Amino acid sequence: MSRKELRQERQALRSQDYLVEKLASMSVPDFIDIIQEVLSRRNAGSKQYDFERSTLVLGLAYRMLSDEVVDGDNVWEKASCLAVGYVDYEHYGGRVGMDLLCQQGTCSVCGLAVMSVAKYSICPHCGSEVFCT
Repeated sequence: MSRKELRQERQALRSQDYLVEKLASMSVPDFIDIIQEVLSRRNAGSKQYDFERSTLVLGLAYRMLSDEVVDGDNVWEKASCLAVGYVDYEHYGGRVGMDLLCQQGTCSVCGLAVMSVAKYSICPHCGSEVFCT
């Protein structure tokens, strides 16, 4: 590898570190807004088929501690995954949302389970309104 190529690689790594640091330090609503924009640009160029619709989405995997106890330890339930919904800014007329993914709902159009920072959200798969509780 030439010196120029090594220098370019180091610059690229510093840029990547900077980007990761910025994203990691954002509030949850700001992070979701940025990822939404990135994913919408990526999805806009993806090929769709007559027999399939796919969308790259941000997800939240979680599992709950069950009441079951084995050998003195509580047992974890199986994990579930929810798509992260986007804040419906048209409904709110501006910024809203807590710094916590605590609202959950299901898209009535495509059936996707959604978690969001706001009660009025947008499904990341089909773009429909989702009411979360």
